[in-house]
Amino acid sequence: RTKVDAALGLTALLLLYLIRFVCTQCAKRFPSRAKLYFFLSTLRTVFVILLYTLISWLVNRHRRGVGSQKKHKPLFSILSTVPRGFQNAAVPTINTSIISSFASQLPATVIVLLIEHIAIAKSFGRVNNYTIDPSQEMVAIGITNLLGPFLGAYPATGSFSRTAIKSKAGVRTPLAGVITAIVVLLAIYALPAVFFYIPNAALSAVIIHAVGDLITPPNT
Repeated sequence: RTKVDAALGLTALLLLYLIRFVCTQCAKRFPSRAKLYFFLSTLRTVFVILLYTLISWLVNRHRRGVGSQKKHKPLFSILSTVPRGFQNAAVPTINTSIISSFASQLPATVIVLLIEHIAIAKSFGRVNNYTIDPSQEMVAIGITNLLGPFLGAYPATGSFSRTAIKSKAGVRTPLAGVITAIVVLLAIYALPAVFFYIPNAALSAVIIHAVGDLITPPNT
């Protein structure tokens, strides 16, 4: 009952670990070129996504899901159509009946969100040797959730998986958020058609690879 998605995901995950292992060994063997191998290692995520998107395009370019026949469906799960730009940018509508239905749950929800966010921040602080100011984190969460609804966002805190991916890429300062925002804006306005063929399994492999190292080993 296994699907092709499993083969894509497992090989993508293996390739990510293989690239990192080879780059780490080469950096030890050739210290003078350690910086080069470091950057090659940090680019492994981009390389894997591009490689598997190319494979997906070659396999599914005549299978865009148009029609009900099996021959029209992609051979494995792909990202498919991605809407262009901000679809729901507007002043948020306040619906009192909806608010009244979840108002009693808000205190517990806010506490859980804050604990999750600060726990993630402290976890990466220990990994990358820096300390955080929890009150500043709460200000950041507040601003995010005040401005987010105007662009159709839902309530959110720091993403564990996305933070892990950034950490893997060598990010060390909040300036990365500005760069990420610019790239995301370019992507959602200029590149939605390119995302069509990205395999979901390859994206899963990237997230698993990024989060895996955050699990504390038994000897620790």
